[in-house]
Amino acid sequence: DRGVNWACFHPTLPLIVSGADDRQIKMWRMNDAKAWEVDTCRGHYNNVSCVLFHPRQDLILSNSEDKSIRVWDMSKRTCLHTFRREHERFWVITAHPTLNLFAAGHDSGMIIFKLERERPAYAVYGNVLYYVKERFLRKLDFTTSKDTSIMQIRGGGKTPPYSMSYNQAENAVLICTRSANNVENSTYDLYLIPREG
Repeated sequence: DRGVNWACFHPTLPLIVSGADDRQIKMWRMNDAKAWEVDTCRGHYNNVSCVLFHPRQDLILSNSEDKSIRVWDMSKRTCLHTFRREHERFWVITAHPTLNLFAAGHDSGMIIFKLERERPAYAVYGNVLYYVKERFLRKLDFTTSKDTSIMQIRGGGKTPPYSMSYNQAENAVLICTRSANNVENSTYDLYLIPREG
């Protein structure tokens, strides 16, 4: 009674991921002759119905009869996010081949969702738009159409800003960054914008 419910090949690596009635997600390495288990992700409380590799990131998505969808870090084998439905078990999950979209089927239908937001964070004050592009805080003046770089942001810009707000009194921008690995742990950086002479 511990059968495998789903198996999926990695799009580019010699890996397989499987989900089973033992509530575990197993990763398998393969070659031309065989496949062998290399690691296990644990966290579901009921049968794992479906599992897949994220098409463009080092993530695994799984869903279960425990009414949850989980997002796993492939390298650390840890659960990054859990999405729940109150009364419906999940049965199948799939990724769109090119867009940032996922669909998951549950007892009474399906949901379509995104893992991360696509709209960049920005702040507007008067006729000025503040935003981050390629690790630089930038300013776009709507009246002159002048787009200028203000300063380089800290942290190398590896994680895109989640939100941004402008403080007129201090002439400063507060940038909030949320790690994909830990949504509850946000970082706030305050940037004082140099006054123009």
